[in-house]
Amino acid sequence: MTSNPTTTPITTPTTTPTTTPTTTHTTTPTTTPTTTPTTTHTTTPTTTPTTTPTTTHTTTPTTIPTTTPTTTHTTTPTTTPTNTPKTTHITSPTPSTTIPTTNPTTLCFCTYKNLHFPAGSLIYNETDGAGWCFTSYCNSSCVVEKQARPCPSTTPATVSTVSATVSTVSTTVSNVSTTTEASHTATSRLSSTTPYTGCEYVFPPRKDGETWKTDNCTTQTCHRGVITTTPVDCKSVEKPVCENGYPPVKVYDESGCCYQYECECICYGWGDPHYVTFDGQYYSFQENCTYVLIKEIVPLQNFSVIIDNYNCDPSGHATCPQSLIVNYKSYKIVLTPKRLNVTTNMVYINGNQIFPTFSNEDLMITSTGVELLLKIPAIKATVMFKSLMFSVTLPNSLFYNNTEGQCGTCDNNRKNDCRLPNGQIDPSCPLMAHEWKIPDVKKPYCEWQPPTPPTPKPPTCPPGKTSICDIILSPVFKQCHDVIPQQPFFEACKFDVCHMPNISIGCSSLEAYAVSCAAAGVCIDWRKSTNGTCDLTCPKTKVYKACGSTIQPTCNSRYNDKYVHSCQGAQMTRDFVCDSFMEGCFCPEGTILFNTFSDTCVRDCGCTGPDGKPKQFGETWNSNCQKCTCNADTLSVQCEPVKCPPQEIVTCKKYGEVLVNETVDCCQINTCEPLWPQAEFLLQCMILTLILQLGENVPNGTCEECRCGPKKDPVSKLYVVECAQINCNTTCPTGYAYEVLPEKCCGTCIQKDCVVGLPDATSHIIQLGKFWSPPSDRCVKYECTKTNSHSIDCN
Repeated sequence: MTSNPTTTPITTPTTTPTTTPTTTHTTTPTTTPTTTPTTTHTTTPTTTPTTTPTTTHTTTPTTIPTTTPTTTHTTTPTTTPTNTPKTTHITSPTPSTTIPTTNPTTLCFCTYKNLHFPAGSLIYNETDGAGWCFTSYCNSSCVVEKQARPCPSTTPATVSTVSATVSTVSTTVSNVSTTTEASHTATSRLSSTTPYTGCEYVFPPRKDGETWKTDNCTTQTCHRGVITTTPVDCKSVEKPVCENGYPPVKVYDESGCCYQYECECICYGWGDPHYVTFDGQYYSFQENCTYVLIKEIVPLQNFSVIIDNYNCDPSGHATCPQSLIVNYKSYKIVLTPKRLNVTTNMVYINGNQIFPTFSNEDLMITSTGVELLLKIPAIKATVMFKSLMFSVTLPNSLFYNNTEGQCGTCDNNRKNDCRLPNGQIDPSCPLMAHEWKIPDVKKPYCEWQPPTPPTPKPPTCPPGKTSICDIILSPVFKQCHDVIPQQPFFEACKFDVCHMPNISIGCSSLEAYAVSCAAAGVCIDWRKSTNGTCDLTCPKTKVYKACGSTIQPTCNSRYNDKYVHSCQGAQMTRDFVCDSFMEGCFCPEGTILFNTFSDTCVRDCGCTGPDGKPKQFGETWNSNCQKCTCNADTLSVQCEPVKCPPQEIVTCKKYGEVLVNETVDCCQINTCEPLWPQAEFLLQCMILTLILQLGENVPNGTCEECRCGPKKDPVSKLYVVECAQINCNTTCPTGYAYEVLPEKCCGTCIQKDCVVGLPDATSHIIQLGKFWSPPSDRCVKYECTKTNSHSIDCN
């Protein structure tokens, strides 16, 4: 038995060296971890073995148990080396144990017990001796993966080994300062007797030569016991120059591994209003009808957008977007503000109002109270609407050269953006915009008429009035200047403030530029630089944020699971729904929004009361005759019946009083109350022993109808009997007469004559005891007779 050397020789003999354990008693299992040499010598020792059979008992090393120890008899021939080369040793406390192979070039490694393992290498393969195997290896991402599985039921193979005393030539290795001359004994496995069995240390085990996918972007192959990782081969990419000034975006293929750059088609409008087409063409258009903003030339995605303008200034010179109507599949989505004391954004889908956040299999709608955001993931379309501005973003890959309308053609070519409905290109975008007017029953004044060419107004702007516009060019927006061109917004701002009485109209241009910057990933907190001119007022319970989360967490856990949690994690930056932020009003730090349809922010979610309002932990209230508590332990509402005090025995002793049972605060109480308000009627009731309940009819003569209550006499506190004259119906049918009946308020109709109905739909009256024949038929005779005291017949 020899002791383990303290250094690791950097040599590669002709046979594969096995791990040198602490002792030479080792068991050769089916899969034996071996040492991966750091370098390879070109000198191969020549050996001339002379067969001297000996019996060597080998046992399982205590360092890395891989199988159940067994005793194996092997013949070890004595070998005589023909040369004695030098060897270079590197001090190593423990030999590195990996799969024998030529390692692929990697840029990372795993560290285990202060040792480095390259990607794809085995770290250990152990068994507990009870049938379970424990494997750890360094995966393609250089993350240690551990697996436990039942050990494969195999019989360890008999392995022939060759022991050779090898002397190696000294070599120079960088970063090795110790060079010594020594000899050692190497034990090599003969590949002719033990073929590679694959990569059994992974789960599931892989065969030699087997290839499989680890994810969409990499494949792995088991080769001679080692796993190699190969990334997907992606084509080289080039960044295009986008005419609209926005930076190109990455668009990944279906695998999610490779991407190309493309220019997004972004159209937006604001203020009086001003438009920027998909490819960056700026123009102004002041008309208050309804127009096609976006329409597909060839219907492919079933998508269009209509804009509804209105006069937003008392002078009638300024128009603003009143609503956007988005048509997609069978949906008609209307985004519109409701302007009362505070502007509130409203959303209607197919005529029904919905409250953001809302989503289904086709749509995702969010709101911060200031901005409305509609996203259609299937076609990667985004529509933003807020007060006086809007924007629509479409992917070039789905809408290239297939859009028309006031937003122009999505093809990264500004020259053809002023496209008319007939396909021709107009040199004037304002004239083009007029041609996209559509009928609107609410605007009969918008019947077609030739557009009036815009006439430029002379610059009559007072000095200093455009100072608010200078903020666009100031350091406030400096971060965005190299991302989004600022000049269109600056020119629009000057136009608005010079032609409108209130300079606050310029805020819409600053707001539009900030929104465009946010869409490109640059957050600008600009409102505080306007000296209060463009301040945004939030509800008292919320605070303003220039760039807040698109989706706000609430106390509704199911809502959070559906929206918030899905937007958290490593893939968030690639998620179409989650990769943006919005200006708006948000709950202060340390609080959370109670629900999506209120402005209530709470520190603890607590419970929801019967009125839908929040209840704090420990708070109690009465509801439906139950006392309820918001329980902090169960995080739920706990209710129990209201406890009523014992009822007192009440006896009514006053003349004319009756016992009345009432419910007060869910508890029954007994009280005495008088029945009738008038003394004479009370005497009559007492004489007749008549007791009536409140609301019953009171017998009081023949021609009056009286009822007890519900009014009370303010002096006596007794109920008042209210009477009304009975109106008799004295109208009787033909042949009947009204007669008054004795001792009755109303009479009745008594038959006096006979009535004969004729074939021509006319009738004839015959008096009692008389005869009559129709003029057209003298052979027929009618007689009016009395059959009894109440009936008269015509025979």
